[in-house]
Amino acid sequence: MAKKTVGKTTAIVEELKGKSSLTPNEPEGEIYKYVNIWIGNSGFANSKNIDNAVVGFKVSKEWINKNNINIDSFTLQHFSDKKWNSLPTTKINEDKEYTYFEAKCPSFSPFAITAQKKSLTLEEKVGDNQLPNGEIAQNEKKTNTEISTSKENKNQLILKIASLFLGLLVIFIIGMIVIRKRGPQQ
Repeated sequence: MAKKTVGKTTAIVEELKGKSSLTPNEPEGEIYKYVNIWIGNSGFANSKNIDNAVVGFKVSKEWINKNNINIDSFTLQHFSDKKWNSLPTTKINEDKEYTYFEAKCPSFSPFAITAQKKSLTLEEKVGDNQLPNGEIAQNEKKTNTEISTSKENKNQLILKIASLFLGLLVIFIIGMIVIRKRGPQQ
């Protein structure tokens, strides 16, 4: 919402192929898109002239699924004061192809739409397979139990095969002894 009446004001929105040349580094997280948004002349779009500014954006569901993204982690990051700042971002809608978000922003400049990947159960572990409160993850307990059961079943199978082989070997040796005792038959 404008705080001042200034007449016609130019707004420029640029979807970038990569990081803006005005930013020295990348923000944290998985980057969906980089965008520059400019309102009016240099320095015009600030909290003195604009109040409650909101930027809306959409994210492809295909990209979300392909990159294993946590839908609740999307953030619009704003580059100001020589660093990336996360803005309050809210999911507002979705359809078959896109999820829609809004973020409140104090001013306009380079932006990045970022998110975090979904956490993985066994690949990403917290300190020796424990959760922050010291408990072992439930899924990992199940997996360890399944691995132990699988190893036990494998060991039992090996014992059965070895027993069968040993039994056949004993029968073969007894057969050889019997044949030798009978002697050559003519």
